[in-house]
This record gives sequence, C-alpha cells and structure tokens, in this order.
Amino acid sequence: MKFFALAVCFCVPMASMATTITFTGLNLGDYGIISPNLGSNANSAGAGYEEGAGWTPDVAVSMSSVDDTGNLFQPHILHWNTGYGDLTSVGFAASNGYYSRIRLDASAGFLVRLNSFDLGGWPNTDLFAQRVRVLDGNGNILWNQDGTMVLGNNAHSSYSPSVSGSSLILEFGNNWNIGVDNINFTQQPVPEPATMTALAVGALALVRRKRA
Repeated sequence: MKFFALAVCFCVPMASMATTITFTGLNLGDYGIISPNLGSNANSAGAGYEEGAGWTPDVAVSMSSVDDTGNLFQPHILHWNTGYGDLTSVGFAASNGYYSRIRLDASAGFLVRLNSFDLGGWPNTDLFAQRVRVLDGNGNILWNQDGTMVLGNNAHSSYSPSVSGSSLILEFGNNWNIGVDNINFTQQPVPEPATMTALAVGALALVRRKRA
C-alpha cells in the first residue's frame, strides 16, 4: 500500500505561476478609468500588477461594472488612491448601486485559480457588502461571503477563496465605496487523464488502507 501513497505525493504537484493586480503605478487620479484588461496575459513587469510566483501568460483579465442581474453597465472599473481602509490604489465600480466584476479566463489546456484579494471601505469606514462572491463562467456560485462587513477603519478585509476553473468571476458590491486590491491568481496546466487516474487509484488505496 505504501507504493500508492507515494504515487499520490508525486502526482499532485503541478507547475504554477501567479500574478497580483495591485493597481499601483498607473498614474491615475481619483475616478480614473482602469484599463479593463490590466494584468491580462502577464509575462513581464507592468504598471498596476506584479509577479506573484511566476507569471500568468495564459490568463486573460477583463474588468467591468454590472447591474444586479449581471448586465453590463460600464466596460471598466474606476481607480481611487487612498481612503479605502488602509489600502492604496484600489478599483471600484463605475457608479454606486452597481457591482465590480473581475473576470479571469484561462487559455485552452490551463486552469486559473483565484488565490486571494483584499477589500476596503471608503472613507475609512466599515461597510456592508451585499455580494462578495466568485462565479464560474456560467454564473454558478463557487464561493461566497455575501452579506459580509468589509473593514475600512484603518484596516481592510482579506479573502482567500482558493477556487479554480477555466473561467472565474470575482463580483462584489453594490456599494462603490467598497474597493478591491491585491488580486492574486495562478495558472496551472489541466491535469492529464493519466495523472487523474493515478490520483484516483492512489486515493482509493489510501481509503482501503485506513479501513484495514
């Protein structure tokens, strides 16, 4: 049985790379329009994003502001420098009453994983967020903290959804006084069928071992 346990250990790790969108260095004032594709297919240093643990050349980014049913309001989000808690340089919805959306789409053969992000309330105020959620490309909820309080009194809230998919959508609001920062995401190759089979066999062997 030890052989199968080792098989799981060797098959699980996969090469991964990460990017963090920070919105810093954009030379934008308050209410400045953030490029909707900031951090898209990142493979080198650029204004507004930095290397997390490698780069994500196979992940496209798109940012927008949407209404309650997901209909497009503006094909972008806006920038603010300070006052969203202790965060600096954040993104927020294009108007109050709307939701910010950051969509991550992986190229064929890859998955994208949303590791973490920060939210802060303006002006240095704790605020109620109607939605804080991650959806898949079909609009299904994968993770949510809806109805949460976002810190803003010289602090901020950090979230670690750690969900993966071919497409992921981060959505929060509907208060434009809630801003986002430090969006960290990773790309990983889709596991090959042989790898998935080895994982399944190894997991089954571990279950049988525990029952013995």
